[in-house]
Amino acid sequence: AVIITFRICKFGLRDDDWITGWRRTVSLGSLMFFTRVLLFIQGMVWIEKRGEFDPEARLIVANHHCFWDALVLCAMCPGTFVAMKDLENVPLVNLVMKDLQCILVDRRDPNSRKTTMDRIVQRCDDLDRPNGSEALNRLVIFPEATTTNGLSLINFKLGAFRVLRPVQPVVLKYPVVHHDVAWLNGTTALHHFRTLCQFVHHCEIEFLPLMTPLQGESPPQFANRVRRAMAVALNIPMTQHSLEDVWLLSKAENLQKLEGFKGVEFHKAKEICGDMTMKQVEEAMESFIKLDKNVTGCVEFQDFCDALNLPPDSDIVRSIFNMIDVNENGVIDFQQYLLSKVLLSKKISTDDRIQTLYDYMKRKGKGKVTFGTVHQVLTEINPDFWNEEKLRNVFDMVNLNFKDEVTLDTFIAKVHEYPFYFYILFKAVNDPFAEKKTQ
Repeated sequence: AVIITFRICKFGLRDDDWITGWRRTVSLGSLMFFTRVLLFIQGMVWIEKRGEFDPEARLIVANHHCFWDALVLCAMCPGTFVAMKDLENVPLVNLVMKDLQCILVDRRDPNSRKTTMDRIVQRCDDLDRPNGSEALNRLVIFPEATTTNGLSLINFKLGAFRVLRPVQPVVLKYPVVHHDVAWLNGTTALHHFRTLCQFVHHCEIEFLPLMTPLQGESPPQFANRVRRAMAVALNIPMTQHSLEDVWLLSKAENLQKLEGFKGVEFHKAKEICGDMTMKQVEEAMESFIKLDKNVTGCVEFQDFCDALNLPPDSDIVRSIFNMIDVNENGVIDFQQYLLSKVLLSKKISTDDRIQTLYDYMKRKGKGKVTFGTVHQVLTEINPDFWNEEKLRNVFDMVNLNFKDEVTLDTFIAKVHEYPFYFYILFKAVNDPFAEKKTQ
């Protein structure tokens, strides 16, 4: 019914045209009515509302607890949602989102963040235009970017706050009776089934006072001030965990390797490493799982050498392990491994260092860098260990074909991806007698 009503109201208009006058009244009225009916059918008999929507707001930000959040907001105050792109594959939901002119974010697309920010800025600018405030929905953003159990507020993404426009925080509560509606894991169908097994659910929604950025306030400071206000209203603490931590634990759980990753906090690692990406974290996780054969979350020196096919009697290998083992207790955990891997990659992957090493290898290989070139350099520093079989295993681990020439672009990519192996080559080139002194 909502989709049909929208289609009638938008007849003769383009998808991006403003909906004004009777069209807006009828389309949003039907959305609010039928959304409320849908919530009632699912057991949401009564929604306790406190506060009112402020027309001066340019964005609405809310905590994210479950799939009902968007429905409750549509019933109380229809808006244009910023949501993940995967939802455009959900039948019917995708049509409603299209009619609401929602902004879809593709988390796998590195350019998606900029595109989303441009559209958020454009919507805020449109709202500031004459009649824009009456003709356009406010953007609704869940800055946590994932659903949580509602026991704390995790770090906010900054997209809603980078524009530095007036924001109205909205807090949603679902008092638990028998079933907690928080959507944390499991399939969508199972979660809906368990939710429907409780005939009556409770919801509280509160519109907090409008918050505007202070003079000289940065987006992170503004986001934290809004988060603090929402935490006070919800009477829950704030935590420094983020969406990336949720992804990390979810991936570890899917791999049935959860034990070794429980203590990892992405934001702390990022503070130390700077512009670390989730791709680097996932790569580090996959390689650490290969090291952690006993699934204890800790790796000893011998396991480290065996898994990476490295000589245990090498001073360079021992120095790498000691560099990771910052606690000096003879074992390394994932957080130590991750930080060391990223920092070491940055240390050795400057353009001049890579070029110097590549040119050195090229001279050794008479104009080409091949399997034979690498083998020649490594056998010069440790002939007892680096036989062809060992090195072929290493080439397999770093996804290199031992028959192909290694180009500079490939060399650069592998330095970033597998810094521990290349650190050995760097040390050998800078101090070619380093290993021989220990023989």
